[in-house]
Amino acid sequence: MACSFCRASNRDGAKFCGGCGKPLPLVSATGAMLAPAMGAPPPAAPGSPATAAGMQSCPACNAENRVGAKFCSKCGKTIAVSPKPGTGNLGQGTLLADRFLIQKTIARGGMGAVYLVYDMHLKDPALQRDKPWALKEMSESSVPPDQLHDAIKMFQREAAMLAHLDHPSLPRVIDCFEYDAKHYLVMDFIEGDTLDALLRQRSAPFNLNEVVNWARQLMGVIKYLHQQNPLIIYRDIKPGNIMRNAYNHLKLIDFGIARFKRTTTTLNGSVQDAASGTQGYAPPEQWRSGEVTPAADVYALGVTIHQLLTHYDPTTSPTAFRLPLASDIHPAVPRQVAEMLNRAIDPNPQTRLQTIHDFEREFENALTQSRRAAPVSP
Repeated sequence: MACSFCRASNRDGAKFCGGCGKPLPLVSATGAMLAPAMGAPPPAAPGSPATAAGMQSCPACNAENRVGAKFCSKCGKTIAVSPKPGTGNLGQGTLLADRFLIQKTIARGGMGAVYLVYDMHLKDPALQRDKPWALKEMSESSVPPDQLHDAIKMFQREAAMLAHLDHPSLPRVIDCFEYDAKHYLVMDFIEGDTLDALLRQRSAPFNLNEVVNWARQLMGVIKYLHQQNPLIIYRDIKPGNIMRNAYNHLKLIDFGIARFKRTTTTLNGSVQDAASGTQGYAPPEQWRSGEVTPAADVYALGVTIHQLLTHYDPTTSPTAFRLPLASDIHPAVPRQVAEMLNRAIDPNPQTRLQTIHDFEREFENALTQSRRAAPVSP
């Protein structure tokens, strides 16, 4: 049951919340709510059963509680919780959950860490081959205590979302689990570089043909997300969230702030969501209200393609201001393509291209027109 004070989840029958220690209402056999439990039972007699894996015993009454609970669900007394190891500190050779063998740390940041691991359950016994996977570890130290419950739910929702998707430009998730009071998900290991890393390695834009290839791949995966029921708005399209492998194939990574688009009304009748994204890539309305529509992904895709074609950093432009025309920054960009991107990155969501289908149609039309207008070589 959920605590009415802190909304933490508790097992059925718990008398006190494991998150805040407040008394929980008792439930009768008919399902009726009774008065909260006020008194603590006497300590359990010596020789009580050993604590199960993933559980810890209360020092006051010996009752079993989930690892990480701050208060005993039976007596409400404080449970001394040992500090969790820092994020990104799993060393090479560590066997996690008796299954995933850590090879190395791939990335470490404020929101978590990613490791290269081998799944020992899927080892090929005949050829002794190990398939690499990426293990994502959630950082809890960067989350305020009052937001930790929601952050864990978001992490688990990311795993559940990806586990039900099947597209060549999306990583596949095979597991999501809690171990030693920390949260992990296991997904495809994508060997390559982000487009952001590729941009930082060069001082000039990419050529038009290469960007057209990438743009078509991105339009395809975004169309797939927007066709889900309920549709999924990615909300954070940017070069740093796009991986390119050795075959020049792109994959969208990091679904941490993606959202299912549902009709959710508040007291005043409006649809709301938490404002988040990346400055320069997220459209102005995403920052103002957090409301997301397919036009938000259209905007971010337009900004991303603009940057690949011009090497112009959109994070240097103030929010709600239109980016310079791409052809004015880099004359090799066809004027027709530049003007089409300008309609996609219109700060006004009402006059912007509305759907990824609109974006695809206008993009292909602009390419066709630019080729017709190109001078013919003698």
